[in-house]
Amino acid sequence: MRMIGMLAVASAVVLSGCGGDDDDVEDLLRPPAAIYFHNQITDTGAADAASTTVDLVARNSLSSPLFEQRPYSRDEQDGMSFKLNADTESVLFDINNSTTTLLDDASLSLSAGDKYTLVAMGQVAGGVGTAQQPMLKLYKQSRPSVASGTVKVRVINALSEREDQPITVSTNEATPVNLAAGLAYGDVGTFTEVTPAVAGKLMVTIDQTSNPTGNVECDTITVGKSYDVIVAMAGFGDGVAMDIFCQQVHGS
Repeated sequence: MRMIGMLAVASAVVLSGCGGDDDDVEDLLRPPAAIYFHNQITDTGAADAASTTVDLVARNSLSSPLFEQRPYSRDEQDGMSFKLNADTESVLFDINNSTTTLLDDASLSLSAGDKYTLVAMGQVAGGVGTAQQPMLKLYKQSRPSVASGTVKVRVINALSEREDQPITVSTNEATPVNLAAGLAYGDVGTFTEVTPAVAGKLMVTIDQTSNPTGNVECDTITVGKSYDVIVAMAGFGDGVAMDIFCQQVHGS
């Protein structure tokens, strides 16, 4: 780490000595943002995944998508560093499948050095201006302190098939812990501490007003870590079954 710091200082000196201005130095030293992209766009009854496999394009750079051919997300996703042109920048994003643009010029504000869970949700057939129109939701990650033997989780509601019904989520155990109550589509809850009943698993119950209770789990958690827990349809073409997908918070 000391060597990296020395190199950064040396680079700044070289730029200044070669006619570089303060903006050049600032751009060089500005840390990137980090994006963990989940594709939860559905196409109810679809026979294959083609319509829900998407490119995420930033700044209209169609030839070099930020994420390319990303299928429906059912597990933890790798992150991507993203260099900004200012300390805080409003960036335009598009979502395209193989035949059409599902979302055009969605403006999201990102800050240098911050980490984000970015979730695409909605339906392929969702019309412009409807609740099921594909959209991008940006959730800034944070790193809460986590007690030994526990995890901290916050819930994201990406259930586009049931966008009109808030969800209540609790742990599925003898003494349930409430994780979210009345959480609307697209919203995120607050971090809640949980002691896993089974090692390596987060088991939860999802309730909606007009739908049966769903008992689901993710089996990729590690105590001492924090997670964004995305509630979404179980598969790209599923209109009934729910599931959860756990994304570890960067650096936790």
